[in-house]
Amino acid sequence: MNEKEQYYRNSEIINMLRDALRIQQGKKASYETRASVILGICITLLMCMMQYVYTQREISVSLIIFGLTFIITIILSLFILQPLRRLRKENQEEGIIYGHQIYRIKRDEYYKKVFELVGNSDKIIKEYAKGTYNITKYAVSPRKKIFRLMVPILIFGLIMGIIAFCAWGSYLITF
Repeated sequence: MNEKEQYYRNSEIINMLRDALRIQQGKKASYETRASVILGICITLLMCMMQYVYTQREISVSLIIFGLTFIITIILSLFILQPLRRLRKENQEEGIIYGHQIYRIKRDEYYKKVFELVGNSDKIIKEYAKGTYNITKYAVSPRKKIFRLMVPILIFGLIMGIIAFCAWGSYLITF
């Protein structure tokens, strides 16, 4: 393979990895956005339920089920927004493309690292691959796992609350 073909091949790889990195960053933002919306809705509904229980001095089985469902969903949403450290970090090697490296080094050192990449497409490919792997494994994957756990719990809790309301809607516990 001559030098020109190698250059175009490496350019295609770099573009592919850049796109993959952007896709993973978008997925991370998507999970965080959905978790934020669900968090806001669940907090609002939980506060309304608490206000009802406080003012009416009565609670039903369906309200207990809804309340527990919303509390579990709120906790899981918070873990999506800020996963546990053991789910986010495992001493991975961080590249200069992934923002954490920028925060830890001085500006001149960062410039030096960037200029080392210029003209060396193998190093650029390695940095993009490292960034894509890190964001996928340590940012997107934990959020995806928690989200896939949270949604069925929320749906199951809502269905059980509705069934409880239909079965025992008039049964209220007064305190």
